[in-house]
Amino acid sequence: MFSSFFINNIQNIRLDLQTDQMHSIDQDVDTSSVNTPLEMFTHASEDEVKTLIMKSPSKSCSLDPLPTWLLKLCVSELLPIITAIVNVSIDSCRLPPVFKCAQIRPLLKKPTLDPDILKNSKVLEKVVDTRIERHLVENGLHEELQSAYHRFHSTETAFLKVQSDILESLDDVFVTVLVMLDLSAAFDILNHGILLSRFENVFGISGAVLKWITSYLTDCFQVVVIDTEHSKPVLLKYGVPQGLVLGLKKYSIYAKPLGAIIRRHGLSYHFYADDTQLYISFKPKEDAVKAQSH
Repeated sequence: MFSSFFINNIQNIRLDLQTDQMHSIDQDVDTSSVNTPLEMFTHASEDEVKTLIMKSPSKSCSLDPLPTWLLKLCVSELLPIITAIVNVSIDSCRLPPVFKCAQIRPLLKKPTLDPDILKNSKVLEKVVDTRIERHLVENGLHEELQSAYHRFHSTETAFLKVQSDILESLDDVFVTVLVMLDLSAAFDILNHGILLSRFENVFGISGAVLKWITSYLTDCFQVVVIDTEHSKPVLLKYGVPQGLVLGLKKYSIYAKPLGAIIRRHGLSYHFYADDTQLYISFKPKEDAVKAQSH
């Protein structure tokens, strides 16, 4: 029942988003800053893989073939094998099918629950993430006002930016209207075709790298687990895994054109993951109608 609920919920949301006119919003983003396209991943070294393993939290998922603490204890013996798996995946442009099955354990939202219980970040994903992140940084492709999934950006920087803008407007005897948007199932409804188009046309990612990302998004399954009971595997036609490193980065890449659209309409904004703050400052007696129109 849980499994059906999750799938039906996504389908119902997507039905509400259907439109007869498909418009490519990639054209709203300036792509001139992509100086060096990313077409091939470099191989991972054993030192790099070891560093990623040792930095990983000592928590495990039931899908892992062995506990993280044991992996760390035996890292010297296992390192050549794990590094080889990573590099074979890079060379073949394929993600192993076993890495593309997610387990969902429905939990009540309360402070006593461990927020990391569902996370199952793979070494392979982290290797790929470092290369994509380097490409984004070197070409200045990050959304400037997105405070999630970006080094030195956090909930704190998001709060300070919006607060500072509002306080400055008050100093100038302006008022500010703030609209806070929270998208329903934002990570789960992403269209894979649009996402791959965004990678290629906006971020300059193509060739073997794009082929690997396509494999990452293809034939993903999820299973709902309650106690010892497992649902049947369900194919995921949309969305990206939230608990994994690349799932988070893919969402920010998918939403990249939104900032350009908002700026074009004369609004200030700030993103944190799928939360969006839209705001505009104006003189209350002179520009209220104009601000409302924006």
